[in-house]
Amino acid sequence: MAGRTLWSWAPASVALVGLSLTAFACSTVSERSTEHGGTGTRAPQAVPSPAGVAIELPMDRYRLQGSDLASVEGAVTEVTRTCMKRLGFRYRPANSEPREWGAEENRRYGIQDPARAAAYGYRPISVVHPPEESKTEYSDAEVAALSGRDKQGKALAQGAKASNGEPIPSGGCSGEADRTVRVPYDYAKGVAAARTVDFDGFETSLTDPEVEKAFSDWSSCMKAKGYTYATPLAAMGSAEFSKGPISDHERAVAQRDVECKKKVDLIRRWNTAESAIQRSLIKKNKVVLDRFLDLQTAKVAAARKLLGTDD
Repeated sequence: MAGRTLWSWAPASVALVGLSLTAFACSTVSERSTEHGGTGTRAPQAVPSPAGVAIELPMDRYRLQGSDLASVEGAVTEVTRTCMKRLGFRYRPANSEPREWGAEENRRYGIQDPARAAAYGYRPISVVHPPEESKTEYSDAEVAALSGRDKQGKALAQGAKASNGEPIPSGGCSGEADRTVRVPYDYAKGVAAARTVDFDGFETSLTDPEVEKAFSDWSSCMKAKGYTYATPLAAMGSAEFSKGPISDHERAVAQRDVECKKKVDLIRRWNTAESAIQRSLIKKNKVVLDRFLDLQTAKVAAARKLLGTDD
């Protein structure tokens, strides 16, 4: 969700291997491609959306995604647009980032896609090809109406009005949209429980006997190919693969990594083990998570009603 997230889907251990979402310096695509491509010109051409074993977990049902997320975001946009119109402005959402490079790969268990490994090594698409900054520009008056803050970022005084005399709501039109679409369904205890299950389930899976056996099988496969890593996360988190140009060595290791995952069926084995762990944790948090899911469902229903798509 823009501006808000349900909870992070990158457990702590994953974040440590380079999956944390960071702000990227603004530069041209050509400059960024040179920096990470290792070719001196541009990174390899875009490859198709990632291929691999689907990663599905019991906690997925508590997360807004797909058409549900689109409905909530659409409702936020609609309320914001209506509010801005009331204040005398035409709402212009920030330009959507281009998707020419395809969707980001689910790296919960490391990389899977052989084409991307060959092109980018261990680097996420969002690092090799960061999204362009929005080119939408707003006047000071539009910023005040949209955010409820002045150009210095200071909150407007209570009762502040737009140039047409209409009062600017607290937090601007963005705040009004948030209070209309999301706030009625906020449930901090539910978010905390969901985050705990997601993070603790992942951490526990790392020491599950079946997962440890899968790691050992993968490590043996990698060693036979000339590379020594205890786990896929250790390979992906290697410092030598975290910065600078993408080397042929990095691409080679990444490709062998993907091959060994497939050979030992690592993704399916790990996903099966973590799913069982999550189901156990969900049972322990059933009351809170049931309430959380009810509120998520109600939020989506209300958003679709607002958009007139609830048939």
